[in-house]
Amino acid sequence: MSNDVNYHTAVADPSDRAHRFSQQVLHSLQALGLPPSPENYAAWYLYASGANRALCDEIDTHLATRHGISNEALRALHDRHLGSASEAEGLERVSGGIDSALKSLLIHIGHAGATAVQHGQTLGTLTSALRHADPADLTHLVHSLMGEAERMAKLNRQLEERLNQSAREIARLRSDLETVRLEANTDPLTGLSNRRAFERVVSDRLLSHDGQLLLLMLDLDHFHRFNEQYGHTVGDQVLRLVGRTIQTHVPAGALSCRYGGEEFCIALPDCTVDQGRSIAETLCTTLSTRVLRNRRTGDMLGNLTLSIGMAAHQSGESQHSLFERTEAALLSAKAQGRNRVCTAEDDLDELDMVD
Repeated sequence: MSNDVNYHTAVADPSDRAHRFSQQVLHSLQALGLPPSPENYAAWYLYASGANRALCDEIDTHLATRHGISNEALRALHDRHLGSASEAEGLERVSGGIDSALKSLLIHIGHAGATAVQHGQTLGTLTSALRHADPADLTHLVHSLMGEAERMAKLNRQLEERLNQSAREIARLRSDLETVRLEANTDPLTGLSNRRAFERVVSDRLLSHDGQLLLLMLDLDHFHRFNEQYGHTVGDQVLRLVGRTIQTHVPAGALSCRYGGEEFCIALPDCTVDQGRSIAETLCTTLSTRVLRNRRTGDMLGNLTLSIGMAAHQSGESQHSLFERTEAALLSAKAQGRNRVCTAEDDLDELDMVD
């Protein structure tokens, strides 16, 4: 799909730059049939400004296909390139709410403390007066004591309600905070962990020296052809299907992520190379032996195949080296014809037998 606006040309007048970009963004979203949601607007504004070369290249790749770019694809690009800013804003908002709720709670407690001191002083005064009171004054003093008790009971009820209200607000904010944290660690398309969260968990695991770790890197073979033939909306559904397939076949304790595009990663703690190979081959077989079908139209879309690279962490090895060896094994699987599993350990055996 051609694009009639040259976004990456600098605007001569800096004061007019933001206005020009804004108009281009709205015009282009409308021309492409994309809703002007905050996420779409933010991603396309960044594209129009040319400030993020990686984002520009990915959008240009989508626009070069006959299907163009879908709403789901643009949202995924937003989450990938702008997710950190959105997550930071969410965390800041929730943290600010918690601070406000705690300050309000401390104010209520402070008022309650001051009221209790005043109540004690009043009771002391009335008690002293009772000791020296004439019989004619007893009725008045008793009424005063009863009034003070009723006032304190009312204040206690008000304080209890305020404390309960603060507790409910803090519970809601804690739930919001957990939601923001979950979103910050999750790929929005597949529901798997995102790359940043995955790499952090792997790093923590390696730093703790807590047992063996096996890393798998998976790539959908010729997925770009599938996207070009059926469109990005169907392609997104395929990625979700692959994500569910991975979750179904990995053991408890494993961590799976969408690493980027059509690439996935799996970390298998306390797993041998043979066990990891069995899991990887099961994933390959599960996808390659089943035909994708469009449930709405009944059309058969063909098979999916995976190439998988695998490496076991070596003692003292850095995280970078582990990922590098796993990626090399993945490239080896691609070079050997795809739809197969290769391990970094395979490359250590340089001799084989030929006829």
